[in-house]
Amino acid sequence: MIYHTFLYKSVFIFLLLILNSYYISLNGQPSQWQASGIGGGGALFSPSINPHNTNEVYIASDLTAMYNSTNFGESWTVVPFYELTALNESQIQFTADPNNPEVAYASVAHSEEGDIYKTNNLSAGTASSWTRLSSPPRTEGHPFQIKVLNDGTIVCTYSGRRDPGFTASSGLFVSTNGGNSWSDRSDPGMNYWSKDVVIDPHDGNQQTWYVAVFSGWGGAANDLGGIYRTTDRGINWTRIYDLDRVESMTIDPDNGNEMYVTTEYEGLWYTDELNNANPSFFRLDAYPFQHPIRVFFNPYNTNEIWVSSFGNGMKSGNKITTSVHPTASTQRRIFRLSPNPANDHVLLKGEAQFSPGQYQVQLVNTSGQTVRQISFILNMQHAEHPLPLSQLPTGQYFIHIRYRGKLMQILPLVVQR
Repeated sequence: MIYHTFLYKSVFIFLLLILNSYYISLNGQPSQWQASGIGGGGALFSPSINPHNTNEVYIASDLTAMYNSTNFGESWTVVPFYELTALNESQIQFTADPNNPEVAYASVAHSEEGDIYKTNNLSAGTASSWTRLSSPPRTEGHPFQIKVLNDGTIVCTYSGRRDPGFTASSGLFVSTNGGNSWSDRSDPGMNYWSKDVVIDPHDGNQQTWYVAVFSGWGGAANDLGGIYRTTDRGINWTRIYDLDRVESMTIDPDNGNEMYVTTEYEGLWYTDELNNANPSFFRLDAYPFQHPIRVFFNPYNTNEIWVSSFGNGMKSGNKITTSVHPTASTQRRIFRLSPNPANDHVLLKGEAQFSPGQYQVQLVNTSGQTVRQISFILNMQHAEHPLPLSQLPTGQYFIHIRYRGKLMQILPLVVQR
């Protein structure tokens, strides 16, 4: 079943649990770590710190059940989901309700019994009781992430399932009554393989959300990957980034214009234009691995960035002084578009940071089809190149720019007639 595949690809290494052998420092951070995990091997998923008690940690495991620590990892007890005894391998995430310390939610993945489960007596510990909530429409038991907003609204993603091909059972769902019923707020592009949901921390009303989406393979799930944004809690969506497989997004807590994006094959990406209608994204080539999973900011020092990965450990650095941050990267930005929106043609203008040489450019529509493809050489005397747009229908496109075979930048383009 595909869910186990992307479970492991969604695993991130808990900073205080199992980091002792995976840490790589870029700026002199501590090199000694103490393992505080549950022991016995296995994978640990989506650790959650209780917002009402920062010494209390919950973490799911592929070995048995959900684990709880009330002393920040010094000792652990099993959270007994008695009504889920057949599903101990499938607990994925725990989420505490920021408004009520007794309420918590757990996502449980199973094609028959999987859904979101809720407790109203969390402080009872091993005696707490858990109730399965109603299933959102279309879903088939694969909840992925749960977020609880300040007004009590529950926002969750359900991820992909194959039977034998991808089923239209994924997406983003919202409940305003504690999970008794759900509204399907998905863009059609989310229907097959949605991943993380991020609530914009700079939107005080929590209206702006982002959803990461993977493209599937074979059939309707193809060419849907990227980042989808809503500014009205899921009523309307815009696809602002179109790479095939996006794991997650993280917005800089100090700057709402900056977002880091993790992908399965194309490395770590960044934009400092997030609040634009059509932000451009470029690859942080200084990050050395193709498959980062998530980006974290140290809550006590927001200049410090941590990047976890699938297969290359953890890297950290100071966003002001190290090459993890784009201000220190020689590949900060390659091109701008002019004009945008455009009609018959658009100019790709090299900026001061671009490297002379041969570039390959693809113009891709929202269905993932390449509708234009050109190759050209740029140097300091010739730093721009026209891209013809004649006979293209009005709409949104993405320009993919490659240098020496590596995808370096994605620019959104609007064609207007």
